[in-house]
Amino acid sequence: MPAYESLQSGASMGTFRGRSDELVKTPLEMTCEPRDYYLKKRDSLPPPHIAHSHFVPRTTVEFLMRYKKDSAIGIKFFPSNSANSGRLDRITNLEGVLHTFVVPIVQATMHGDYRWAGGHGVLEFGQKDGYQLGREVLVSALVQQDFENSRVMMRVAALDTKDLHGDPRLPRPLTTKEKQDVNLRTRYDDAIRDYLIYHLTLDRRLPAVDVHIEQTALTLRAALEFLAQAIEEKEAHKLPNLMQHVFFYHEGRFISLEIMFQAALHQIRNEMVLLERLCGQQGYVYTFNPPAIFARFFGPYGTELLSRVHVAALKFFASTTQMLRCKIFAWADFNSPRILTLIRKALESQPHITVMSYDTLFSGKRSIRGQNEGLYSPPTVARGATLVIHNNSDAFGQNIETEASGGSLDGVIGTYSSAAASLMRDREDLCHNLYEIIAT
Repeated sequence: MPAYESLQSGASMGTFRGRSDELVKTPLEMTCEPRDYYLKKRDSLPPPHIAHSHFVPRTTVEFLMRYKKDSAIGIKFFPSNSANSGRLDRITNLEGVLHTFVVPIVQATMHGDYRWAGGHGVLEFGQKDGYQLGREVLVSALVQQDFENSRVMMRVAALDTKDLHGDPRLPRPLTTKEKQDVNLRTRYDDAIRDYLIYHLTLDRRLPAVDVHIEQTALTLRAALEFLAQAIEEKEAHKLPNLMQHVFFYHEGRFISLEIMFQAALHQIRNEMVLLERLCGQQGYVYTFNPPAIFARFFGPYGTELLSRVHVAALKFFASTTQMLRCKIFAWADFNSPRILTLIRKALESQPHITVMSYDTLFSGKRSIRGQNEGLYSPPTVARGATLVIHNNSDAFGQNIETEASGGSLDGVIGTYSSAAASLMRDREDLCHNLYEIIAT
């Protein structure tokens, strides 16, 4: 029977008790490809646990989980035409935004630790008695805010020449055929945009661009400094109001920082509340890989911008909610010399959490001579804890199931783990464990 619960911060059950610091012998012989093996054995693997914001209905959650296309590398909704008449995309661009507020978490076995060495790859664990070694982890398929181009999250965050009034009603879903009609689809996506504006702004609206906004909007670099000062200097409980009516200008658009902040806050709340629920007393080691592709619209500052937005939201969340089972918070700071300092400031209210870089956490050696550094090596405080990793999932395509290992983080996690089998779109039990996350 499907489980459907409303969770508030602090709820905990501890259903996953696996430890990640010790490798386990798996059933895979050395010649097996992990993803291929597990896809054939999917019935023996558990379905995901899925957290979602209160404004994303259960029927929408199931639609988003089941009807992605096979692959969506650099492609969002693509309408039918003579060239692709055999395939009809089902998830519109703004439906894809709704997936930002749906977070599946999967119990999985990894067959290597992720590492970047001029490209995406893993450091494999080797074998015991002819069978591959694996690491038990939790994979969070959280969907990053999608600013790869201007057609997805930007449709919600950008101001218009007229006021955009939020609407508490989610529009009736279009049929797949109706979605191929550009006029119907545009009106439908506009209605979803208004629904999201209602839930992501304190005023339930976004103002029209006027002379005052044109004169006071921040540059992108000024927005970065604004976020850093908010994290370092402002009281946490004031952050939602501080973000209100703050706009920055980039590539011909005025963009709401409040929308981005509130979206990140929902992501963090959904994910962290569910992790606190799932993990037992052993606790968890949280790792995060900030977006690169999904930040592309903002150019070279994109990853830093989305990172600081995320950390600002983390500061507010941490001031309202005890993350009791989080032992380590590790961030891949590959392009940001300042981000770890900001995270430590954001988590000052949670002194039991150790903040460290992803590279430091994954600095173990595979051989006595120190070759092939990059294995998971948690400090003593996190021994026995569960490792949480991300695949930077895509809202439009099941890349974790189809993409090659070298293409992205999604492809690597898919190729070298059991996660894709737990997330298969036609699983009868795919959406049996749903949790509506209630803000406190």
